[in-house]
Amino acid sequence: MQLSNCSVLALPPDHKIYIRVAVLPCSEPTCCLFRTRGSLPQDIVEVNEVFGVQMAHNALRQKTLRVDICHTSLSGREECLAGAQISLADVNTSGGRCVKSYNLLSYSFMPQINSKDKTGTAPQSERVT
Repeated sequence: MQLSNCSVLALPPDHKIYIRVAVLPCSEPTCCLFRTRGSLPQDIVEVNEVFGVQMAHNALRQKTLRVDICHTSLSGREECLAGAQISLADVNTSGGRCVKSYNLLSYSFMPQINSKDKTGTAPQSERVT
């Protein structure tokens, strides 16, 4: 995976970014949340890590890949800076490589999502009763 234009993430100085990947929805016996090693943000960041998910191809095609660019704050709290959701409905099962580009949405421009991600709950105005 390659990230381009990381300077727009407004990361505090000397903080490392990492990629958090989740296969959703997740079934209980399957591990579906992964994190890469941290790296200092550059214009282009290349990540060459492999995560294994034990799942049939038909089941995989019904899943969504959630990709977030995160960092750990000085207090030790995980903060996500940007993210994307990718449907795995058209995943290539031939074994060959393919290249796809996705735009990440910056959470700094989406205050409602940003506050939900930080607190783990929706603001009062978004809760369904």
